[in-house]
Amino acid sequence: MSTTTIEVAGGDTLANVNASRRSILARAPAWWRQLAARSGAGTTAPQSPASREPPAWHYGTDGTAKEVRRYCGWLSGCVAPSVAVPCFNHADKLTVREQFTPACWEMVLDQSRRGRHLISLRHGHEGGIIASTSDISLTFDVDRVCGLLFDAKLRDERLSRSIVQAASIQGLAVSIAYKHGKGWSVEREGCTVRVINECIVDHVAVLPAPQPPAYRAARCYGEITSCLAPPSELRSRARLYAWQEIKREAGVTP
Repeated sequence: MSTTTIEVAGGDTLANVNASRRSILARAPAWWRQLAARSGAGTTAPQSPASREPPAWHYGTDGTAKEVRRYCGWLSGCVAPSVAVPCFNHADKLTVREQFTPACWEMVLDQSRRGRHLISLRHGHEGGIIASTSDISLTFDVDRVCGLLFDAKLRDERLSRSIVQAASIQGLAVSIAYKHGKGWSVEREGCTVRVINECIVDHVAVLPAPQPPAYRAARCYGEITSCLAPPSELRSRARLYAWQEIKREAGVTP
């Protein structure tokens, strides 16, 4: 039976991330395992936050029950702008810097809009799903400079509320996991850069602080709100942060 390696920005795979987590918990003291279980960080596969809290139901005049979806707010951010720090890739076996092409982002945008491949937003690479393209709570766009952008409408759950609140202050780092990456390598100023021209994005991850992202300019911001559309200020903050980091990496002074 063949398997597909999901590359996690930073040089690991999703399988290794999950296996490492289970191994640490298995060797931990009993009190730690009990605490992890209560917080939803057990050794079993992570569940969506929505499955851990009872849904609200609305009953129509015909007696049919429909789930009422309540949302707590929005997250908006940049996925993988500029160039990553050196990271290992299991396809080419190289530990080098990495960059996605505009053509790759356009391909990902087309995949998400046509529903060809479902993409989820997770709390950490091994955490629960907090938004998804399957119900259009996660959408993407492409910026000429900052690359792939996302907007996520988060359901009114404990985890989602805590993420939005944390992201509303100083923002949270963002990472990406993809598979079937194709491209080439180039030499820039004495460094090898892996260029990804095609891929299928498995998920985007909002990283708990202070975990650093492989793409240093990748960040998202949040706001607790009942607005039906994402506040434009969130995307503006994410793009400004990315642009400032890109200039800093290029050695451009303000």
